[in-house]
Amino acid sequence: MDVYPQYDENFPSRRNCVKHGARCDYTFATPQQEPVQALNIDSFPSLNLLDLELFHNFTTATLATLCVDSACRNTWKNAIARRATGSYFVMRALLSVSAAHMTKQKPERKNHHISYAIANHDDTSRQVSSIMTQIHSENLEDLIDVE
Repeated sequence: MDVYPQYDENFPSRRNCVKHGARCDYTFATPQQEPVQALNIDSFPSLNLLDLELFHNFTTATLATLCVDSACRNTWKNAIARRATGSYFVMRALLSVSAAHMTKQKPERKNHHISYAIANHDDTSRQVSSIMTQIHSENLEDLIDVE
């Protein structure tokens, strides 16, 4: 006698309909799978552990110091942090603020974090300054989507 029940490919609720002689009013669609494509790992940017640490710090500690209001914190935690994952400019600005904040948490690395915050700020400022002089309603999104 098997200790484990035998599983099959049938959906449990369909099996229950059959078992109880009930009519099932719904059908299950078979999910369509997209073909798997091999990805070249060399085509992705290198993983920077400091950036990951700073992003984590921003979402878990820094944003709590930016707002006292929970709605404001939720906006920063959800909308702004999510936007940063798709925008180089927003991500670098967020990491810069987080690095400056981390100087209080890790005073032994204060000089390193301040240098990193300034470098990120300078880098994004240079990249965005070219579109700042040409902003109008049709290209406003470009400010956020600088790559």
